[in-house]
Amino acid sequence: MKIVIIEPLGITPEKVEEAAKVVKQKGHEVVYYETRTEDTAELIERGKDADIIIVANLPFRKNVIEHCKNLKLLSVAFTGVDHIDIDYCKQKGIMVCNAAGYSTNAVAELAFGLAISVLRNIPACDGVTRVESTKAGLVGTELYNKTFGVVGTGAIGTKVALIAQAFGCNVIAYSRTERENVKQAGIKYVSLEELLKQSDIVSLHVPFNNETKSMEPEDFIEKILVERMDARFICVGMDFRFGKDRRGTAGMLKAFSSRFGYETKVFNKLSSEDGIISSTLIRKKIEDGDIKRVNELLGRTYFIEGTVVHGNALGRKLDMPTANIFPWEGKVLLPSGVYATTLVLGSRRLPAVTNIGRKPTVGSDRTVVETCILDFKENIYGCDIIVEFHEFLRPEKKFPDIGQLKTQMERDKKHAAEVLKGYTIRGTFGD
Repeated sequence: MKIVIIEPLGITPEKVEEAAKVVKQKGHEVVYYETRTEDTAELIERGKDADIIIVANLPFRKNVIEHCKNLKLLSVAFTGVDHIDIDYCKQKGIMVCNAAGYSTNAVAELAFGLAISVLRNIPACDGVTRVESTKAGLVGTELYNKTFGVVGTGAIGTKVALIAQAFGCNVIAYSRTERENVKQAGIKYVSLEELLKQSDIVSLHVPFNNETKSMEPEDFIEKILVERMDARFICVGMDFRFGKDRRGTAGMLKAFSSRFGYETKVFNKLSSEDGIISSTLIRKKIEDGDIKRVNELLGRTYFIEGTVVHGNALGRKLDMPTANIFPWEGKVLLPSGVYATTLVLGSRRLPAVTNIGRKPTVGSDRTVVETCILDFKENIYGCDIIVEFHEFLRPEKKFPDIGQLKTQMERDKKHAAEVLKGYTIRGTFGD
């Protein structure tokens, strides 16, 4: 089997080679390209004999895929798949898989996935591991019956703890604020020292508060990362800052690594035609309403999540029921208007049309995200949903009467349905 990593993934060739050892030992070929190209002829040449292709955010369309005669799996090392010709892959029986989006649940799943990844890469190297005597400093490669410590039970920490429980782990937690829902789940709070002593795996969720932000960076390294957390490998971006007055830098972490016996990996910034990809650039694109570019820069689909609340029931009266959510105050919002969207309900992804704004025809005292799901009649009040935004359809507008509003809503639904034909929408995760 030939596996082709068709573009750089932001990791060194040495790391790729290390990860590929097991695959190569089984007789498979792994090819890694260190340069990115969008030249069709070059992409065809790279992928023509591949059984598996790994791609990040490089556009991968039918004009390339149709020449990859052996292709069975397209693995997208990115959160979005809008740059992949999904329909053609389905037609040819090519499986496509990718990472999840950045909802609270997904971040929790990612944190837990990192724990699994670390376990799977620890070799069963001696008798201690094989007899599962895990407290001796070596862990086996299964999760069942491990002691899983969660430091910080905020929203994400709590999700991680519950996932660990579902895998059969013995979960313990430390947090300055103990949550009743965590206790009710059968998770025991212990001291930080006891958690570190008992745990095979520790998932760390450190709050940014007055105490942590006022610590001298040297103290943060020594007292938090080394003494409390026993950090062995630290990954940061090149402009990472920490400690009082943001004096701590990636360079400082590297400088202290030999003294305290940990490794440091510093990642460089990613660039685009708009310049360095940063939260500032992406916020600007969101506020400009350039949703397609926003999604390209994020590497996933921009979304707003919330719990469906009761509105004024106007949509239901017009036979166009809507799911209303209120975005949290800190969310950077797209300009008011109507968008072609996907509504994620549990494992289902449903085509929809969404209005962001204050509903000028009927009036609203706060910004509402109002979504009409196409061909959908279920009652979802109280459900948690995610609305993913694909394309801008029109600006928000005040209509003279309800009748004209209904007429325009019908047009919006048809327009959204037509736009969404270019996206993979309907179905469940894994289809």
